[in-house]
Amino acid sequence: MQRQTIDSGALVNQCLAIFTQSTSDAFSKALDATAKEVFTKAQNAFSNQEEQILFEQYNKLLADAGRLVQRFQTHCRRMPEAMLEQARDEGMSGSLSLVDDEELEVSLGFSQMETQLEVRQYAEIFPLEKRLSLLFKTAGLDKNNMPFGPAAISWVCGKTLEGSRLNTHTKTRVVSHLAKRMNKNAQAMYKQINNLLIGAGILPNYKPDIKNPAKREEKKKDPNDPRAAEASGIIRSVSSEELHQAASQAPVGGFPGAERPFPGTPGGVSGHPASHSTGGAGGSVPASSAGYSSATPAQPSGATGAPAPAAGAGPRVTPSRSFLDQAMAGFSNQTTRKLFDALAQQHSAPPPGNGMAPPSSGFIKPNVEPATLDRALERFTPKQTDLPVGREGIQQLKKEVLNDIKNQTGLFYPKLGAYEESALDVMGMVLDEVRQTETIDPRVMVSIGKVQVPLVRVAINEPAFFDEQTHPARQFLETIVGAAQRWYGSKVIEDLDKFSHMVTHNFDGSSRAFAEAGDDLQKFLRMTEIKSRKAESKWVKAAQGKEKLELARNEVDALINRYLRVDMADFLKNLLELVVKDSMTLTLLREGPDSQQWKMQVKAVQALSHMTDPSEAGQISKTERTTVIKELGKMMDQLGFSAKDKQASLANLEKCAQWAQQTNEIPEPEPDYGEVSAFNPLLNKRKAQQKKKTIEELRPLNDEENAMLAKLRLLPFGSLFDFIQNQQMDKIRYKLSWLSPVSNKALFVTLTGNAPMERSLNSLAIDMVRGTVIYVKPITEGFFERTLKKIMESLRFGSEGTKNVMPAP
Repeated sequence: MQRQTIDSGALVNQCLAIFTQSTSDAFSKALDATAKEVFTKAQNAFSNQEEQILFEQYNKLLADAGRLVQRFQTHCRRMPEAMLEQARDEGMSGSLSLVDDEELEVSLGFSQMETQLEVRQYAEIFPLEKRLSLLFKTAGLDKNNMPFGPAAISWVCGKTLEGSRLNTHTKTRVVSHLAKRMNKNAQAMYKQINNLLIGAGILPNYKPDIKNPAKREEKKKDPNDPRAAEASGIIRSVSSEELHQAASQAPVGGFPGAERPFPGTPGGVSGHPASHSTGGAGGSVPASSAGYSSATPAQPSGATGAPAPAAGAGPRVTPSRSFLDQAMAGFSNQTTRKLFDALAQQHSAPPPGNGMAPPSSGFIKPNVEPATLDRALERFTPKQTDLPVGREGIQQLKKEVLNDIKNQTGLFYPKLGAYEESALDVMGMVLDEVRQTETIDPRVMVSIGKVQVPLVRVAINEPAFFDEQTHPARQFLETIVGAAQRWYGSKVIEDLDKFSHMVTHNFDGSSRAFAEAGDDLQKFLRMTEIKSRKAESKWVKAAQGKEKLELARNEVDALINRYLRVDMADFLKNLLELVVKDSMTLTLLREGPDSQQWKMQVKAVQALSHMTDPSEAGQISKTERTTVIKELGKMMDQLGFSAKDKQASLANLEKCAQWAQQTNEIPEPEPDYGEVSAFNPLLNKRKAQQKKKTIEELRPLNDEENAMLAKLRLLPFGSLFDFIQNQQMDKIRYKLSWLSPVSNKALFVTLTGNAPMERSLNSLAIDMVRGTVIYVKPITEGFFERTLKKIMESLRFGSEGTKNVMPAP
């Protein structure tokens, strides 16, 4: 027993030596490549600040490269035990990429690297997982906690970069280069480790039937699958009695109502308008088809599905809707059920005219199997960026896919089933709604365009996409659309593109890629929201402080105005306005109205007014006058006035006080006062501000504007507004962060919490009535569900035969 333990330990050490050599070599080269990239970017920087930051990172990389490689190797030695500890801890989620406090960009880089390695090295990693489970005697090993696996590489690198002097962008570059190097090194490394374990006798003959996860396993044909039966060429025989009954029940020129059985099922076939039928051996044929050959041309060799009817052929059986019925039976959402029912009726209805459907009309039996359609969509995926987003793009996709099926299978007239047709229509209309909604940033269509074909494939293969709000692909689309509303006009919209890229890169035909990318997208949006709120809170605090300053100024103004006189000298008015008011405002804010300093300044203002008034100057003693002059000197020093301006002001005050105390019967004229140079620019600035009258100061609000003002006062923080910038209707979206009922002002910030803008509520009400500011309705969850209801509402008239609700795109 002791011998087995020693052998296992030695085997682990040998595996670890291979792992350490391969990964540390890749990490070292990644550091070198990152240094070269950072140096190049620094040489081509757009600003001095950017250049300085990049060169600082470059120097840190050069200085720390050796130490980082050493730390990497140290963490490699700790890796097996750390990974096994995670595997044994049932309370852990199994994710071992980076610690939570790392930037999400770095975490996403590791996630992408792991996915690439899992896909490319799956043939080696899968058997290695089984062998390591036996070696470590741990049944809980998987790709997230397996020693030597992709997650282990991320763990080692993450621990190495954790706490380093590199910033987030540099770490992201290191991870990107490491992924490239590991893609080259990983195959040889995993082969060596597997061969080492095989040589030790651990599952030497284990050769599983491994299939690359990037290639979706073909679904086996189920003989009970209605879609397979529908596309297999099996046509239910239709008796003359059924045809006659269908012809007699079908309204002229129309399709049976919703209460009628589905065509293609027992009791329901497509009815063609006819006044009588012509009999013959084998049954009757509608008169409208008399004289046409009912022969069917031979099917091309190797074709799959039913033979294509000849132009002008006899009566056709309407496409079977049995799979649609089965899907609808599983729909718990009534809106989805009704929507697909209405669309299927349109797809199943005969074309207008004489009731005869040429093959070009598409009114033929479905003959494309689901697997055939999925393979065609898979072949088209690399070309999906050429498609416009929406119904036009879906129709173009359908046309090109059917042409591909025609070339691949030999089907002369390939036709999709009712469910597939309906699913394509709904997807096209949903994406059209995204594009046409004004509150959604149009730039998001680039990101949606990248996943348009994967969305179509999932929607066709998984009917739950339309029925369940929790379906991963549907949630991903909802999240992308919600982000395009919430972050309208910001850089966040451009960042969404990398998550769409993750879907396309990892898409295997199922919703798995949407689930993984959706989780990362949610993390990214949560982090972005936290950052924006932190930035916003700084501006809100600043606005609240500004309002306190405004209130303090108002209180000081009221005090000073009580001591201003009409006959007061100009230099005294300036002294009170430009020195005393500002100094007392600061004192009130910092120390409060109960402080000794505030009380002393109030007494100084009172004494200043008395000592310069000839009728009251005699009441002020020389000591009080000296105290006032000294206090004014302190105020000017506090506000940063120069010694020259201070000396000139106090000299003027001395002259004024002496003039006010004269006792001559014939009073002497008021003396000439010296100029205080600092007062002139301050006065000019205040005069300029007073000339800039806002519109609400020039005229009162009218009734409509007053009603709008009342609504604005009730809006919650976080409400969104679009501010029109020019005649081209370019707009910037701002968020209401704070408003003050005291100062009647509102603070707005951009969606990322920056570029604060302050507006009075009165002017905002005027602009909203004018239409230059637009209130954005609150964003609610469930865009997809609301869109389905909207589409259903538009189809309501079509089901009554009063409106063509499905025009050609």
